[in-house]
Amino acid sequence: MGRTGTAVITLVLLSALVSWAWAIPALPCAFHGSVTIDGNPAPVGTTVAALIDGETRGEITTTEIGKYGNYAELGDKLVVEGDDDDGGRTIRFTVNGVYAGETATFKAGDGRRFDLSVSTGGSGPSSGGGGSSSAGGSGTTAQSTTPTTGQTPGAGELQTTSTGTVTRSVTVTTEDRICTLAVASGVVATGADGKPLREVMVETVNEGAVPPVPGGATYAFAGRAVKCGPAGAVFSPAVPLTFTLSEEEWSHLRAADLSVRWYDAAAGEWVGLPVEVDAATRTVTAKVSHFSVFALFTGETASSQAVETPLAEASAGETGAPAGGPGSDTIPGAALAGIPVLIVAVGAIYILQRRKKSR
Repeated sequence: MGRTGTAVITLVLLSALVSWAWAIPALPCAFHGSVTIDGNPAPVGTTVAALIDGETRGEITTTEIGKYGNYAELGDKLVVEGDDDDGGRTIRFTVNGVYAGETATFKAGDGRRFDLSVSTGGSGPSSGGGGSSSAGGSGTTAQSTTPTTGQTPGAGELQTTSTGTVTRSVTVTTEDRICTLAVASGVVATGADGKPLREVMVETVNEGAVPPVPGGATYAFAGRAVKCGPAGAVFSPAVPLTFTLSEEEWSHLRAADLSVRWYDAAAGEWVGLPVEVDAATRTVTAKVSHFSVFALFTGETASSQAVETPLAEASAGETGAPAGGPGSDTIPGAALAGIPVLIVAVGAIYILQRRKKSR
């Protein structure tokens, strides 16, 4: 065997090993969490699927009301398969074929809780327990506590008892879907006159109409503001107001610096609220007990008390993506594992050549 033949064999072996190493699929990622349809826990038998570029990469059927998958290390999860080039791609989810409002990013080996919700534009399925719906003569009482409305743009009607207790959960969102107000069943909602609240609304405030930030403030307006009404409304307990950011906005903002503030017109200042920041859904949520103009701000402040939920936070018994996994700039472990085999092969060829020359 000449030098040319040896070189050819070496190149063939090298190509085969490298191709084999790189052809190994990326580690899948796995999800579990709550799942709701129109605000109600999804029933048993609900199908939850994960898609990348419109292709189904994983599917699971619920076995518990309002939950898909299991947090336990060996429990069933929604496993999303992927290739090396899927790193960083957007995962979309469907619940019984309806797209959820939440999206995730494919990261090989990622395993975490990820809650899902879909809106069908009407009442969702009951999670159990019946109950007829009726109203009193004045129309101020609704007995059913099961139905829930979907996300209603602009404004939503409240069904309450004579004492203001909400009997039907309502979710209202701005027309552009950047901010959502959720009033759950059981919340006491009253108006400025102390009577049961009949309606809630939320609308986007143009940047030019947002009250200015005082000079010397340690925070800055982040470009999102809404007005909730009617004025004078009071809620007990406080209800969640959630801002949802685009991927581009999220990439330009520091999650730990985000805060939500309401404008105190009498004092002419912005008052900070405790917030919860969730990187997985790119949301910032504050609990509000009354209505005003609310806005999103950047800059660390003592009053924001932000709590960040890391994107790749793993639940108990779960691990994140290993170093050097697909999507990183390092060589995959499979490729490294092939190097010793290559060395042995080349060494064997060298020994055969030496023996042949010695004859």
